[in-house]
Amino acid sequence: MSELTEILQRISTWVQQYQPEKDGKKIPLLAPGLTHEEIESKVKDLPFRLSVELYELYQWHNGGYSCFLGAEEQEFVKKSSEQIKAFSAREIVHFISLDEALSYAISRESKAGKHIFPIFAWENNSECALLDSEQRETSPIVDSSTPSEKFISFPSITNMMLYYTRLLESKYLWIY
Repeated sequence: MSELTEILQRISTWVQQYQPEKDGKKIPLLAPGLTHEEIESKVKDLPFRLSVELYELYQWHNGGYSCFLGAEEQEFVKKSSEQIKAFSAREIVHFISLDEALSYAISRESKAGKHIFPIFAWENNSECALLDSEQRETSPIVDSSTPSEKFISFPSITNMMLYYTRLLESKYLWIY
């Protein structure tokens, strides 16, 4: 089991523990994962390659459901998250689906051969993987406000997910 898989399992445990309920039913926060083949069919003809980490991430879950929750459910999730988190600098973080991330990455021009691939978004910002024409094991993560190799936020998705996991487990952050 990879370190990223172990970290993602911790997040799954957290989601199961704190997943909000409405009328006795759990509100789904994370979309089902994709198969390796489903991911490959979506990215095979692109000018950039997803890292091995991104394949693992999207096989775990294909983003969060925030865009698909009704207004009443979104308000319920927001209220539930406010009860759980302590003093969060980033109130709610949205896990972007593969299709949304690909749409964004394809619509933007590459800079110095690097493509910006958003993974998590909050307010007017996002954490993005830097991708190029070669498949790599890991992806450096940059903030969308400074998408450059000069300003790497995390050296890999694994490091970023560990950071978010620690925030979740300390009830400092709510993610969907």
